[in-house]
Amino acid sequence: MLNFASKASSQMFRVATWNIENAFDTLHDDGKDDVYSVLMPLLNQRGIKFSTSVIPTKLNTTGYLTTDQVRQIYNAGNKIMCHSKSHKNLKNEATTYEERYEEIIGGKQMLADMGFVVDTMVYPNGSYDDEVIELTKSFYKYGI
Repeated sequence: MLNFASKASSQMFRVATWNIENAFDTLHDDGKDDVYSVLMPLLNQRGIKFSTSVIPTKLNTTGYLTTDQVRQIYNAGNKIMCHSKSHKNLKNEATTYEERYEEIIGGKQMLADMGFVVDTMVYPNGSYDDEVIELTKSFYKYGI
């Protein structure tokens, strides 16, 4: 049984207890650097794979993952998800079709250009509407 709580970079990982081996659910998002420094080592020790969402335009900036760290996470068999190109709220900030397209598809394209296969879009702030869903369905397998 695994039971832990970890706090890093002002984000709290879920306090969790599992009786299932090699299963983990994380909603840690934004591609903060603690995914690499805290979460990945903890789970690697136990042979557990995980998913994390990144914001491509924030990679290689202070407090966020570097491209090399994302590559190491990805190459270790973990899933990388897109959290939009720049984390704009898709209902209130990116309001035109063009802006939404750039956030949703532009983010996926940036990650693809870095060599990552991404099939999941994580909506910034959990914000979406019918148009956002339709755009997402056109380019991703999942939208959450």
